[in-house]
Amino acid sequence: MSSVERLFDGTVIRKAWHLPATEWRYLGISSAALLGIVLIINWGYAVFLTRYEANFGKYQVDYKWSLIQQPDRECQVLILGDSSGDQGVVPEIIYKNTGLTALNTCTFGDLLLVDDVWMLERYLELHQPPRYLVLVHVYDIWSRGNPETGSLQQIPLSIASWRQRSSLGLIDWKWLGQVWLNQQLPIISRRYTLDMFRKDPFVFFDEYSITRHAQRYDSFGFRACQEAMPEMVRKDREDHLEQLKEQKETLSDLNRSAFARLVDLCQQNQIRLVVFNSPLDAELAGSDSFQEYSARLRSLLNIEVKQLPLDAIVDEIFKVSPSELERVDHVTRPAAERYTMFVAEKLNELERRAPSLN
Repeated sequence: MSSVERLFDGTVIRKAWHLPATEWRYLGISSAALLGIVLIINWGYAVFLTRYEANFGKYQVDYKWSLIQQPDRECQVLILGDSSGDQGVVPEIIYKNTGLTALNTCTFGDLLLVDDVWMLERYLELHQPPRYLVLVHVYDIWSRGNPETGSLQQIPLSIASWRQRSSLGLIDWKWLGQVWLNQQLPIISRRYTLDMFRKDPFVFFDEYSITRHAQRYDSFGFRACQEAMPEMVRKDREDHLEQLKEQKETLSDLNRSAFARLVDLCQQNQIRLVVFNSPLDAELAGSDSFQEYSARLRSLLNIEVKQLPLDAIVDEIFKVSPSELERVDHVTRPAAERYTMFVAEKLNELERRAPSLN
C-alpha cells in the first residue's frame, strides 16, 4: 500500500494519535515556541510601523482619521474628498476670509465617497455638527463603482466602531474579519513596507519615516504640492480625454448611495452641504466631452439634493494653467490658495443668503 493510500485509509493518522507522550510534549513545546517567535516578530513589526510607512496612502488615511478623532478638532467647515482637495483647500485661508474654522480631511480618490460617509458619521459621534460640509472631488470619481477595499479596511477604527458605520453594501462579517486580521497581523496585511525595506534599507529610512510624511502637512490637514509638471499634465489630459470618449456611466450606484447618505446626514444635523468640482486643467475643463459629462453629473446630483434648503452643487469649474499643476487636478500652492479663495467666496455668498439657517 502506498503512503498516499495509507493516509486516506487512516493508517498514518492512527499512528500519529499513538505517539509516545514525550513526542507529544516535544511537538507541543515546539509549536508554542514557534507561535511565540511569530508573535514577537509581529509585535516588533507593529512597533516599527509606528515610525516608518512606505505606503503614503495608508499614512494619509491614518493621519486624516486621527484629525477628526482628536477632541479639540471641532470645526465649522469640514472638508471631505479626494487628493485634489487634500492639495487644493487651505483651511487657514478659509478662516481668514470667512471667519469660519476649517479642517481638511480629504484622503484619495480610490476610496470614492465611501470614506466621506464614514468620516462624517464618525465626526458627528465625537463633535457638534459643522456649519458646512464642503465636498471636493475630481469629476471622474463619481462614475467609479469599485473602491479600494484594502485601503478602506485599514481605516483605524475599532470593531465596535465599524459596526456603527453605514454598510453601503460593503460591511459584513467577512469585512469585519478582514479588519480584525489587518489590525492583529500587520506583518501580513502591511507587507509592502517590509518589502520596501528589504529592497533598499538606506533609501527606506530616509524616504519613509512617519516624521517625513508628517512634515508634508500643516496642522489643519492641507498638503502643498510644490512643483508644477506641465509635461505630465499634458499626458494626463490626453488620458482623461480618451476616457471621457468611452465614458458610459456618470454616477455609480455605490457613489449614489453614499451621496444620498451624506445628504441625509446633512439634513438630519442641519449641515449646509456644498459640493465643488476639484480645480482642473483649463484645456480639459473647456473640452466638449468634459462639458457634456459635467452637465449630466450636475443634473443627477441636483436631483439628490433637491430637499436641501440651499443650492448645494457649485456649477462653476475653477480652471488652472498647466504651469500651476502637477496633474490635471493637483495644483501647486499658489493655485491652491486661489482655489480656496474661490471656495471661501461661495461660503460667504451662502452666509449672506441664509445667515441663520443653523
